[in-house]
Amino acid sequence: MISLATIDYFSQEGIPYLALGFFYFWLLQPFATLAHETGHVLCALFFSRGRILVRVGESKESGFKVNFKMGRRLFCSIGLNNPLSGVTVFRQQKLIDRSLILFGGPFFSFIISGLTGFLLFSNSLSPAIEVPLAVWFCLNLLSFLRSALPVRLKPTISCPDGVPSDGLQILRLLCGGKSGN
Repeated sequence: MISLATIDYFSQEGIPYLALGFFYFWLLQPFATLAHETGHVLCALFFSRGRILVRVGESKESGFKVNFKMGRRLFCSIGLNNPLSGVTVFRQQKLIDRSLILFGGPFFSFIISGLTGFLLFSNSLSPAIEVPLAVWFCLNLLSFLRSALPVRLKPTISCPDGVPSDGLQILRLLCGGKSGN
């Protein structure tokens, strides 16, 4: 049986849970972006050769940033200045391999959102579990939508014209163009 929620979020009872939801939204954003980039990384490890760089968030001189290396090929950089931005840099010349790597991020976000939605809507959960799970579901669904739709995303420091979404890059590849900016 599918239940929509154990909390009436649009009543006085729900106000504290909405406030907690906003806190979880802020807290979990970088992790949702990292989960999306993990989809690209898993495909890139399989379909590419050489170094893979994953960057989550913008890195300003004064902002919080963590750099680390995993294995021989994977380098990660996580900054909290703009947690919605993420990029996986890899070297691959074959059209099909590049397309599959680009497809990996939205696919991973979709799978995570689907599994989270199944857990959320098929169980009656306590508010302590329901609120962060609902936020995680929304973040991954939004990550899927903003990456799958063929559009230019919000401009960043490193890409002032706006970053092309994964969907736009895949569309360009399939139409014979380059997938970059």
